[in-house]
Order: sequence, then C-alpha cells, then structure tokens
Amino acid sequence: MRRGPVRAALHAESVDRGAVGCNVENALISELPASHVEKVLLMTGTPPSQPPQWGPRPEGPSPPASGAKMKRPRRIFLWIFLLVQLLFVIWIITGVNAASDDPSCEGLTGEDLRICEEAGDVGTALGVGLIIALWAAVDIILGITYGIYRLSRRPRS
Repeated sequence: MRRGPVRAALHAESVDRGAVGCNVENALISELPASHVEKVLLMTGTPPSQPPQWGPRPEGPSPPASGAKMKRPRRIFLWIFLLVQLLFVIWIITGVNAASDDPSCEGLTGEDLRICEEAGDVGTALGVGLIIALWAAVDIILGITYGIYRLSRRPRS
C-alpha cells in the first residue's frame, strides 16, 4: 500500500517517539510542501521538530534558572504618561462644562443674548484650543524625554 506525504507523516507521528521515530518524522516532514506541513500540524497538534538555530550568543544577563521567577520590567513611564493624558482630558471636560454655566449673559434678551452666548462659545473654543496645544507640547516633551531615557539605558556596543 502506497502512502501519500500526509499519511506518511502521520504514520511517522504514530511511530514510537524514540530517536528513530523522531528521525523518520523529521525526514518525512522535511520533504513535504508547506501546505502539507500545516495539515500535519493541524491533524497531530504538534509542530515538527526543527534543527537548532546556531548563532552568536546574546549579550546581557543569562535567563534565570527554571525555578527562578523572572523580574518583570516596571512601566512607570507608561503610567505617568497615561496619568498626564487623563489630567488633560479632565481639564478639557471641566473647562467646557464650566463655560456653559457662565452667568455673565443673565438679564440679556434678543440680539444681545445671542451675541453674548456666541462670544462665550468663542472663548470656550479658544480655551480648549490652548489646552490641546499645551497637551501636544507636553506629549512631545514626554516623548523626547522617553527617547533619551531609552537611549541611555541601551547597552553600549
């Protein structure tokens, strides 16, 4: 009975997982086209084993032992950045809400009331525009600061 490439790979998967079985599996899977390898992966649930990738050893601290817990990097700068964003959003919301409660137009009617309300809207728009400009400037300064911080923490070559 002749076996197709997928069936041969599945047969190799069912062979004992000893050294011979792994070699047969690697030999058969390496001859398969990419689409068949994907099918084998989907059918067996295990990826074909790959030969080790040799290259220069990475510099820096070695990975911790299997029992040791790896220290997560603190993201203090991210939280400071998000806090600044939240403060600017709150500032804009409170500024727009405070402008709608302006009592300076009380007692006016007709054309005078309309002009007073439009002037208040223009002032609110200018205030929000200035807050947004300040927000952008602060974000640029924070971005440059973060870039300098990252450059200073980079390992020297």
